[in-house]
Amino acid sequence: MARCKGQRVKCKSACPCRKRRGHKSCNRCKTKKMVDVCGTNNVTYSNKCMARCSGIKVQCKGQCPCSPCKCPRIMKPVCGKDNKTYNNRCLMKCSKVKRACKGQCPCRGKKQRRCKCTRIYLPVCGKDGKTYSNKCVAKCSKAKIDCKGNCPCNKKKRCKCKKILRPVCGGNKTYGNKCMAKCEGITSVTKGPCPVTKSPSTPCICPLIYSPVCGHNNQTYPSHCNARCSNITVACNGMCPCRNDEKPCLCPKNYAPVCGSDGKTYSNPCIAKCKGITSVTKGPCPVTKSPSTPCICPLIYSPVCGHNNQTYPSDCNARCSNISVTCDGKCPCRNDEKPCICPKNYAPVCGSDGKTYPNICMAKCKGVSTSNGPCATTKSHTPPCICPRIYRPVCGTDNNTYPSECEARCSKISKACEGQCPCRTDVKPCLCPRNYAPVCGSDGKTYSNLCMAKCSGIISFTNGECSSNNKSACICPLIHRPVCGKDNVTYSSECNAKCQNVETVCSGACPCAVTQEECACPFIYLPVCGSNNRTYDNACSAKCSKAEVVCEGPCPCPEKQCACPFIYRPVCGTNGKTYGNECGARCEYVKLYNMQNMSVRLYFENSV
Repeated sequence: MARCKGQRVKCKSACPCRKRRGHKSCNRCKTKKMVDVCGTNNVTYSNKCMARCSGIKVQCKGQCPCSPCKCPRIMKPVCGKDNKTYNNRCLMKCSKVKRACKGQCPCRGKKQRRCKCTRIYLPVCGKDGKTYSNKCVAKCSKAKIDCKGNCPCNKKKRCKCKKILRPVCGGNKTYGNKCMAKCEGITSVTKGPCPVTKSPSTPCICPLIYSPVCGHNNQTYPSHCNARCSNITVACNGMCPCRNDEKPCLCPKNYAPVCGSDGKTYSNPCIAKCKGITSVTKGPCPVTKSPSTPCICPLIYSPVCGHNNQTYPSDCNARCSNISVTCDGKCPCRNDEKPCICPKNYAPVCGSDGKTYPNICMAKCKGVSTSNGPCATTKSHTPPCICPRIYRPVCGTDNNTYPSECEARCSKISKACEGQCPCRTDVKPCLCPRNYAPVCGSDGKTYSNLCMAKCSGIISFTNGECSSNNKSACICPLIHRPVCGKDNVTYSSECNAKCQNVETVCSGACPCAVTQEECACPFIYLPVCGSNNRTYDNACSAKCSKAEVVCEGPCPCPEKQCACPFIYRPVCGTNGKTYGNECGARCEYVKLYNMQNMSVRLYFENSV
């Protein structure tokens, strides 16, 4: 229009024309942030500054052309059918493009929903003729279920039976109950499972589960499987003899052993009467070991002193040698000597044995002469030598047998050979595993495993323990949960007690504690020493035996200095002695008379 009228164009905008800024000021715009803008002249500038330098107003943010559509600044990318990614759905609609999928381009194929099923095997047969592991797997495969069980389906009339195990034998096949036999068209059945005919080449293998049953031959078998392997039908569950519906015999759990006329030891006369024993004698029956029956003890080192004044590795080892235990710990046993009571003041003296004692009284208690003041040179205290309670005997260079190599080292003795003394110089030491897989040697002795038999020079042997009569082997799991039998013998587990046809009186080692209610303790070995000078597995076992804990750790307790305040508040102990205060009585583990209500208080703390 300006040219038509013969006018020159001064600037491309409305009058008055703005003066164009210098080139130098526009150079500053290059340092600004680059955010595209669209000018009113439909030209895209790097930022607002560049547009203003050109004398152009900003029409909209972003590149030209400006969109007439206003959308929120939300970042939810979508992929359009033009295979372009838009920041959100609004911007895609403004571009008049339909959505292909959510998210950025390119669109991925639709994921199939994952099918999660358990690994339980309850097979079903689908209408496609395939067997599926369970209903869930069939459903995931979009297969309709035709019937339960493996394919092909039996189109006969379905039989519903109760899930009660009362085995019957019909047509040389064992069924769970009569109903299941009838469902298979079997009418003639006999009670009990069918006898198993074993071929000599096929061994009868049973799981190591102890669930005793009584056979029709009045013998106890470890499980139903063991009875079937012996071609024996089960008369009843549990050990023989089978119980009739008789009133149960209730007896106290006190231990007053008697020997019955049948040669068995019973915990008390009541239990003997319950077994139909009329003639009894006081005390347990004498233990007679058959040479073919090995005496097996757990590898636990808990020394005891026998009546022959010899130390045995454990209570079990002493019993195997027909030796009664005099006291816990190594020989000799400590006599109940009169305690030596001394004041708690500190006036050190030096004993003739080179040791410093807190006062003259304590030195006299040890039977040593003294001189005033502490000893000039005192021996450095060496830490105690602690060994694990494992019994693996070794022979020392001093020709003495030690319970383990650690015990020998503690005595500063080097190991000469493994095993008990004397060492065998002519034969190379035989190392065998400690598993129990018994074999019977040609010498009529039972060995723990094949290796033990070979080490003893046995060439011919048979599997299993030696026995004079053909009794089935008693298999027990290798679990150490000691129980006390009626014969007052501690067995490593209830199964081992039952294998010896011995009923259990209580859980834990003998003797049983006399309690009103059964005392259950955890199987944790944290030994404590009781007030009766016996070592218990833990504080709970001591409490169940009504024994007070004197100190932590096995007996005997280490001597500890008991510090008490110098306060004179005399108390009277049950031993007829007067103590300066309660603390002094506690240090001596003495009961106190409470003069207010004449009740007895028991102090069993071993430290103040």
